[in-house]
Parts: sequence; structure tokens; C-alpha cells
Amino acid sequence: MKDFQVVSHTEPLSDANVEIVISSFAELYNSVTSKHQRRMQLNFICKPERVSSILDYAAIHRVEEPLQLIPYNQERQKDQLPLNATVLIIPTNNKVGKITREALSKNIPVVSYTNDSVSEYIDQTCGIFVRKRGFGFDVEEFFKVQKMLYFDPEVRKLMHKGARNKYLQISGGITRKSISLDSRPKLIRNL
Repeated sequence: MKDFQVVSHTEPLSDANVEIVISSFAELYNSVTSKHQRRMQLNFICKPERVSSILDYAAIHRVEEPLQLIPYNQERQKDQLPLNATVLIIPTNNKVGKITREALSKNIPVVSYTNDSVSEYIDQTCGIFVRKRGFGFDVEEFFKVQKMLYFDPEVRKLMHKGARNKYLQISGGITRKSISLDSRPKLIRNL
């Protein structure tokens, strides 16, 4: 299992947005030593018709090795994000509320363009917004976020905790209550 796993979902992304994810990950991956590279993985959840373009972009940006493709399952639209993902990168202005909620439910922080469908779920504790300015700028900004998350495990830990707390907040705060042994009612017998 890789320590640093970036995940993205191609369903709401254009090919240009997919290339932003790959290119920004490649900037990080290709700037570190092989020791660090072995700790990284790029996951894409995709339909079969998107595989060819993803593989082409991965070859262009030299990230074939850490690329993992996860087949999109139409019947199981929910619950497709890997549980051990470090961050969900979803550079789009399309509606991605479902994917965002799923990520938060798995304690995965979200990095996205400033987007109304995401802003109701994401704040600075569990996500980062990137302002859309153009391909080169966007690649650089998504790269900076991934670099910060990779090299600062404390921030990563705080964002995972923030994602969990945000999900509890938006889902109505459903949590499991534990009962300690001392708080159980005591049985008193009359002898």
C-alpha cells in the first residue's frame, strides 16, 4: 500500500481537467527521489472509454508506474473511492456534491476549483479551493497543494480529521455512542 494516494474521478472531468490532475501529480512525482516515488500512487476512477486518453497523458508526463485505474461501476456509483486515499483532486466547475460527500465520509480531504456544488461541503479544515485561471497556473496550484500534503503529514492528519468532522456535521452528526462500563446501571439485589 502506498503512503500518498491521490484519487480523482473522471466522470465529471473534461479531458483537459484529467490532464491537470495527471500533470500536477507528475510535477510532484518527477521532482522527488525514487524512494519518495515508491510511496506515491495516482488513482483514477474511470469508464472504459476514458482509459486510452488517461494512459496517453500518463505516458506524456512520465507517470505510468504510479498510475492505478479503477473501473467505474455504474450500479455502484457510491463507495468507489479507495478508503486509504490521501486526497481527492477534482478540478471542475461541474456538480460534484456526491463525490465530495463520499470523500468526506471516508475522511478524504477535497481539492477543487472554487465551485458552488462543493463550497457547501468544503471549508479550510477539510479541503482547499484553487481559483481557475488557465491550464499552466492550475497545474502549478494543484501541484503546490499535493506537495504540501505530501511533505507535511501533520497538515494531512488535520485535514483528514477535518473531513471526518465535516461529514459528521453535514450528515446530522450520526456517531456511535459508546457506553463505558462505569456508566451502566448497577444491579442491586435485595437479600
